[in-house]
Amino acid sequence: MYDSNIDLPSPLEKTYKMIVDAFPNGIEDSEYFPLLGCLYDFMCDENLAIVIAKFTKKDYSIVLNDVFRSASTDKPSRDEIDGIKVKLSLFGFDDWAKNIDIPN
Repeated sequence: MYDSNIDLPSPLEKTYKMIVDAFPNGIEDSEYFPLLGCLYDFMCDENLAIVIAKFTKKDYSIVLNDVFRSASTDKPSRDEIDGIKVKLSLFGFDDWAKNIDIPN
């Protein structure tokens, strides 16, 4: 469930809400790196790590390292990323991706 009291910079709130809506029971291990890989093309590393750290309640530095890994050693396949896009599309991903105003 979306928590409107979450402490995020306002440009990241839409991203956080989309993730909360798409993953109401949390992110499965098998979806974690594909989610990072999917959002990596649209967000700077730091902002992506901020949002995912808030959602997963993991330490920011660990998530930032995972973001780097999602673009290198643990890069998900195109099929895995496409599966995440389908899931996110039900919660506004296409509009979000077209209108993203988060500085890269």
